[in-house]
Amino acid sequence: MPASLIAFPRRRLLSLSLFLFLLVASLPVRGQDSEFRTFTNSQGKTIEARILRVDGGQVSISVRDGTAYTIPLVSLSYEDQAYIAKWQTSQTLDGVMPSSGQSGTDASTSASRVNELLDIPLFGNGSLWEEDCVVVATRLQWREESKTDYASSYRLYPGFGSSVAEAFPYSVALFGEGGKPVRVSIVFANKRDFYFRAAGGIREAETSDLKFPGDLDALNKQIDSDWYAVSKVLTIAFGEPSNERAQRGDSRLSIETWKWNGHAFHLTKAQDNYLSLSIEPVTEAKPMLASDFRDWLRGNVEKRDNGDVIIQNVPASYIGPRNFHDPAAAERCLRYMGMPADLYLLAMKGNDESNGNSGLDDLFAELSGDLKQWDRKFETWSGELKLRDLAKYLDNGIPIIWSVATPELFDKTIKERLEERRAVTDWDGWKEKMKEMGKSEELKTNYLRGHKAVIYGYNPDSEEIVFSINWGKGHEEFWLTAGEANCASFGRFWVIDL
Repeated sequence: MPASLIAFPRRRLLSLSLFLFLLVASLPVRGQDSEFRTFTNSQGKTIEARILRVDGGQVSISVRDGTAYTIPLVSLSYEDQAYIAKWQTSQTLDGVMPSSGQSGTDASTSASRVNELLDIPLFGNGSLWEEDCVVVATRLQWREESKTDYASSYRLYPGFGSSVAEAFPYSVALFGEGGKPVRVSIVFANKRDFYFRAAGGIREAETSDLKFPGDLDALNKQIDSDWYAVSKVLTIAFGEPSNERAQRGDSRLSIETWKWNGHAFHLTKAQDNYLSLSIEPVTEAKPMLASDFRDWLRGNVEKRDNGDVIIQNVPASYIGPRNFHDPAAAERCLRYMGMPADLYLLAMKGNDESNGNSGLDDLFAELSGDLKQWDRKFETWSGELKLRDLAKYLDNGIPIIWSVATPELFDKTIKERLEERRAVTDWDGWKEKMKEMGKSEELKTNYLRGHKAVIYGYNPDSEEIVFSINWGKGHEEFWLTAGEANCASFGRFWVIDL
């Protein structure tokens, strides 16, 4: 884990696989000293003792003769782990719980205290929304993923053993607009990573290399454990949250919300699916009117002297360690069209055997409610790549997602073509050369592996398209003729439109 993610002394992650929060809440505890009780370990052995203290993943207990022992929390039964967690929370709440009486809206907690509880230096001296995105990302040392004239994103895939609010995050991301932060998205336990190797290591529950759908009980225990840890930290900081239940597609959501100094913390638990924390402004920004947004889209279209028609300001994205090709392409276009999106949460949609790449048809179908809320829609078609079909979207500032095969020859061709094109001084000669290249079938392939590229421009004279692939920096611009593109194309296209 790079030292960059955690700037404070790290807490060890809670290893509490809590089966039900209601069970925890019903256990009797005292606010100051623990009562003597019978503890049972995972081998069924018992001991009568009381709790002295809890430190990370260790609990110190004392038997009746005064002898003290320190043992791992995970060595105890789930019931004992739940009791200890409840006792630890009651001890902490007695000391620092806000007494404002307002649910999840305490403003007295300092930014430094919030940073300490979160385990990351997220907040400066004032509102996160008034800071410069670069300053915040530098403080967090989250890497720049994308930067355009109007939007930016910074992301990190933390290594195993790091923590945010006492739980292990698989993805942390900061999104900005106009140079200011607008949202933080953190994804904890989730169905995609639970059964596969994560960026920095493997959780204990993953060591058997289970494949999805696998053991949903084990997945939900991990989600509950992370939820309990994060919820406890935020409750210590801000008081009791407000609660909401919702149904989105096949997911049943439990959402807890805390508000602090203009920041809304939304902790979302989707059963059988994921746990996420989104930090957003309390006051939501109003979306631009459709007519104004249409003008903004058209204003992004640049027409160059050599005939190139290019859409500016399409965000970039990176498929990440889990190769989320479809979600990465979808995030780019959703964000460009003014909608909040995080590829890691988009990857939770679709069928469970898909590894997060279930297909854009399924993904956009699950997003239909969100698209409607934002007055957006998605369109798709199949067939040959034709410039006239692409132009009616590209001329209006709307990028196109394209499904394309990418064997080694394809990669080699597009890289060499880009270098050759950048050196062109005789554009008339180039256009004639490209018309000949368009007749080539060299890229024709039966190769089944593919990616979702984003087409964001074309040249009608040379009959070329320009596209980017979601492989991160250095893959923002590639050119091919329409004829060559058809040889490598799977013949599927998607757009998000007004």
